[in-house]
Amino acid sequence: MSILIVAPRQPSLLSLDNEVAAIVRCFHRPILVQGDVTETTLQQALTDDIEGFWFAGHASERGLLLSNDYLLPVDALAPYLSSAAIEWSFFNSCESGLFVSQLQSRFAHDCYAYITEIADIAAWRTASLVARNYSNVGNILQAVKSAAPAGTPLRYFPSPIGDGRNMSQRDLESVQALSGQIAELTKVLTGDGRYQRSGLIDNVRHLENRLTAIMEEQERQRIWLLLNSVLMAAILLVEIFLRWG
Repeated sequence: MSILIVAPRQPSLLSLDNEVAAIVRCFHRPILVQGDVTETTLQQALTDDIEGFWFAGHASERGLLLSNDYLLPVDALAPYLSSAAIEWSFFNSCESGLFVSQLQSRFAHDCYAYITEIADIAAWRTASLVARNYSNVGNILQAVKSAAPAGTPLRYFPSPIGDGRNMSQRDLESVQALSGQIAELTKVLTGDGRYQRSGLIDNVRHLENRLTAIMEEQERQRIWLLLNSVLMAAILLVEIFLRWG
């Protein structure tokens, strides 16, 4: 079975070429669609001999960003993956939790994706480790768990279980609401780089630095007052000595 790797050219992703080169070396039968990626090239690359779908690039809750700023919607991607009987998908893209929940509601399969923003270089490192681990153990879940331990923003989204049907609309809405809350909480804690807004963590650190500076200034003033008092006492003693000596 092959792994389909889709990596549209994105000028903002400076580590993308290094990531692709690293993961291609790890997979036994990689199929690479890189550079100018359109819906047609993606459709042609998806065959019934593919086990996993690996996407490296930008995504939103509405779909995957291909070349020339073309957004491939979830409703289009799902039947492509379903017709190829993809067993799992790995989305190396920021804030893809909501996108995955919508994709799984249309085509139930295991997915791996980031629930927050991720730096380009960090995404490259994790992807390289996942691919290397996969080449050793042959299991994508074990590979992800080894490369991204608990607490990291890379999450495993298991295929919807039950009687084999996809998620209900109610379940989908619940997942969407939870994903939105997680995204908003993350922005509150870490900030929103798109609008140059600092988060709670940065604000706390700034406040801590400010308090430290104030305490240091107070300590300097206390020392200065102490030295001034000692100097005034010394001057007074000298005056007394001169007057009565």
